[in-house]
Amino acid sequence: MAAFLSDEWLAALAEALRRAPDLEEAPRLALGQVVTDVPALEGEGDVRYTLRVGGGVPASVEPGSVEGADVVLVEDYATARELATGTPAAVLLGEGRVKVRGDVAALIAAQEALAGLATALAGVSVGTVFDEDVSESGGPVFERAVFNVDPARTEEFLAAFALGRREIEAAAGCRSIRLLRGVESPDTFILLVEWRTLEDHMVGFRGSPRFGAWRDHVGPFFVAPPDVEHFADAAPPS
Repeated sequence: MAAFLSDEWLAALAEALRRAPDLEEAPRLALGQVVTDVPALEGEGDVRYTLRVGGGVPASVEPGSVEGADVVLVEDYATARELATGTPAAVLLGEGRVKVRGDVAALIAAQEALAGLATALAGVSVGTVFDEDVSESGGPVFERAVFNVDPARTEEFLAAFALGRREIEAAAGCRSIRLLRGVESPDTFILLVEWRTLEDHMVGFRGSPRFGAWRDHVGPFFVAPPDVEHFADAAPPS
């Protein structure tokens, strides 16, 4: 698996873009990316690259520069990770977490290219290792994920969850799984999963096809990206 924003990761993204159907015939767009606060750089700089798609030529990724880009997106590492793992760019733009520089009209006109880019990112993220995925702790961790579900589709969500949970239960390192439902807010759910280690969740499960299958089951019912955190025992169990 490639480390996020590494040369190997950018090469994998370029290959995914080249395989994207009809992307070559989309309107031309040179999209620069500036990612700040990258943990591996320890404050020494940003990661910059330019995606070139459409215009009748194969897509490409140019590491190291945003020179000549039509439009440049600037975001911190945490936001870049959310983009890479499926959070819609429109959501993050609306929250002010992605800054736009340059020709905004070119960005608006290239919606087809952006859709192809999102698909490519989602595919590459399955085989991506993020810096915070590596833990020095060998102890068990508890994943807590909050799901806000379309109020009109909660019963559909529960049926889909019954199928999707099998992907988690079958993953290496999964010890238990439980779904809680809000009493005052019945369209809010909390998923609790005990993992043997953080790596079993963030590298093993999220880096496997099972994660994509899980999201295919439950993702269509979310009205906002899930809020996911990990917890460890603060004191030994009695």
